[in-house]
Amino acid sequence: MLKVVCGPFSALEEAFAARVAELKPGPGEAPLLVVAPSRRLADRLERLLVVEKGLALAGVHFHTFHSLAAALLEDQELPGDLVSDPDFPDAVVDGLLDSAPELAGGRDARPAALAAAARASLRDLVDGGVEPEAARALLEEGLLKDEGEARRLRALLGLQAAYERRLETLGVLPPSSLTRLAAEAAPRSPFLAGLKEA
Repeated sequence: MLKVVCGPFSALEEAFAARVAELKPGPGEAPLLVVAPSRRLADRLERLLVVEKGLALAGVHFHTFHSLAAALLEDQELPGDLVSDPDFPDAVVDGLLDSAPELAGGRDARPAALAAAARASLRDLVDGGVEPEAARALLEEGLLKDEGEARRLRALLGLQAAYERRLETLGVLPPSSLTRLAAEAAPRSPFLAGLKEA
């Protein structure tokens, strides 16, 4: 059952600490999972419980969304490699921009930060589940009235398709794949099934 608590931050911390104290697993009981949107917040919550509230946290797991996704996929074979180097996607995009002059102009005229900016747009498209061919079909139906905007969006969708093909050729997964694969694995996860509460 979902329960929402709202209020000032200090009240939220008190409510959180009280709930964890209530659910804290004893010996042989199912573990408890705390998931925070950032490592900094997860560390803050752990410090709140241990240092400020004096709770022993054996059997309480702290994760970010990313680390939980990685933990769910830890024992599974992935259909490609996840690359942790943040410059790698920009290098791939920079190479692909050579084939998209309507987005980038020539290599000599291209701003140095364009690959990172284009990569951010591509990540939004990939994370949003945009299928380049389906989006192009909508453009052909007149989704955008301004032809200049439609031309640039077509070029961006072409860049997205080329980016995804290039990653597949290299055997590399885009960062959003971790989340998507973890969501698919979650219903079968023995780790999640064994939790007292998340």
